[in-house]
Amino acid sequence: MAALRINLEGAKLPKTDWSEAFLEHSRFGRTNLSGANCMRTVFTGADLRNAILHRASLVDARLDRADLRGADLTEADLQGANFDGADLRGADLSGAQNLVRRQLANALTDDTTKLPAELNEKLT
Repeated sequence: MAALRINLEGAKLPKTDWSEAFLEHSRFGRTNLSGANCMRTVFTGADLRNAILHRASLVDARLDRADLRGADLTEADLQGANFDGADLRGADLSGAQNLVRRQLANALTDDTTKLPAELNEKLT
């Protein structure tokens, strides 16, 4: 299936269904995707800066090399999500569900990245 390269910067799309979509290199900066179904969605290399993914389902999503700086991932279900090479500086993952440390091993984080309480120690 061909990847869609769309630009939805700043759009309000809460609770939409993006499951299994190929959205590589798409632009979702400042987009509201709260509560969206993004299971198995491919966001490889996508721009998700300051996107709102609060309570979104990102189960088995591919977020490798995605720009998630400042994104709101609070209470999102991140089971099996791939963050290899993703930029999570300033992202808020507090309260995220099903996130384990190894998912963040190859992601870029800093002191402004907010993690769930159980992962709150330094990633280094």
